[in-house]
Amino acid sequence: MATSGTVTRRRIKFDCKHLMVSTCKITKAGIGGPLIDFDGNFIGMNFYDMEQTPYLPGDIILKLLRQFDAKGAVAGEVIDHPNPNRWPVPEPRWYYPSSVFYVHHPRRMLQ
Repeated sequence: MATSGTVTRRRIKFDCKHLMVSTCKITKAGIGGPLIDFDGNFIGMNFYDMEQTPYLPGDIILKLLRQFDAKGAVAGEVIDHPNPNRWPVPEPRWYYPSSVFYVHHPRRMLQ
């Protein structure tokens, strides 16, 4: 889905000094989508925030991709951040639909 707005050089308050702000209003479906100017040039990658639309500039993305191709390094090493943000990934759990799991509760039973 396309939307229009203005690319600013204003920084955002998130814990990443490389994120900038555009005035384009996107939905959550636009996360990770390209930010393109009217001439078709790639400006960056959109992220979602309820108040504004942060984006990662294309030059930073290209720098990261070149680093991955060269060394396969962690992104934090490329953008000079000593402790890169990472989302916690839970341990894998196996579930077999044929198994039934009951939780005893005084008023209800979950199945």
